[in-house]
Amino acid sequence: MNDSRRRDFLKVAGGVAVVGSLAGCAGEAQEDGNGGGNETEGEQPDAPEQNETEDEQPEEEQPEDEQPEEGSGEDLIQIAHMIPDFPAVDVYVDDGEEPVVSDLEYTDVTGYIPLAAGDHQIRVTAAGSQALSVFDEQVSVPAGNTTAVALPTPEEGNGGGGMDRGFQLELYSDENTAPENSINNSRLRAIHASPDAPAVDVLVGQTPVFEGVAFGDAAYFDLPAGDYELSIVPANGGTNGGAGGGNESENGGDGGIFSSLQADGGSDISLLQEEDEGENETVPEEDEAEDAGPEAVLSFDVTTEPNGVYTAFVTGYLDPEAANSEAELEVVVTQDVIEGEVAEAEDD
Repeated sequence: MNDSRRRDFLKVAGGVAVVGSLAGCAGEAQEDGNGGGNETEGEQPDAPEQNETEDEQPEEEQPEDEQPEEGSGEDLIQIAHMIPDFPAVDVYVDDGEEPVVSDLEYTDVTGYIPLAAGDHQIRVTAAGSQALSVFDEQVSVPAGNTTAVALPTPEEGNGGGGMDRGFQLELYSDENTAPENSINNSRLRAIHASPDAPAVDVLVGQTPVFEGVAFGDAAYFDLPAGDYELSIVPANGGTNGGAGGGNESENGGDGGIFSSLQADGGSDISLLQEEDEGENETVPEEDEAEDAGPEAVLSFDVTTEPNGVYTAFVTGYLDPEAANSEAELEVVVTQDVIEGEVAEAEDD
């Protein structure tokens, strides 16, 4: 059914339906009358008194009845296939006869699809084959927006290929509220999905954005919209300070570490390199090499937009040969929120 997938920056327009209601006005009765028949005229005031009490009851109940409806439709989930060498899969929910996601291949990420919070039976099969299940378990889905990631089982990560790879499903709660209207007006998340890679730091220049992100971990960071070149290095590899993994946007409100970064991804020379320039004349070359920190395992580019939220999946193998795989280490970037609206899956 929903077979849409997003790489890099998927552009999906979301719509918002607005429902309005109109209220009528009642006329007032004349007080003066000339004819007889006072008995019937005396009964008329009783009728409005009954109508007033009847009208008051629904006016008090209507707001209470409408409140739950306003909160509906906010539970959404997107699904990512991050198991190297694993075949394409179909995903079924509860007793559905048709898959909610079809033919999801390695590194594919769906748009968001509705799924109410609570316990659901999630079944994953080889694409086009309902009989060949690779995952069939009850999963507790949290309220709000969620990312479900199919990850390889670490202890089986260096085994054979194809269906012999281990399969696990990890759920991540998404922070898809629009970033604050400040210098840090976009948001980036890193999810470590490489089973043979150690914990890593993610840097812009020499400035750490994420620190100590291990396999299966995820962390958010708010940053100014712009173009960035990020580097992945082994954790604790020579840079100190900055925001650690799992900081979850707490540094976004006051500028945080990115108050010293330019929007084009470069370090602000006046704030970060001014002292180094004065020391370069006397620092020996060997010391300069040490100050440069560890060599990057992988570098990747990201372009973020205002009120956009992005996820960078670090996937593949650091040593493909040892893992008997051809899937090299790479970063897959998706856009989860576009101009403040979640990127919903497109219907076929």
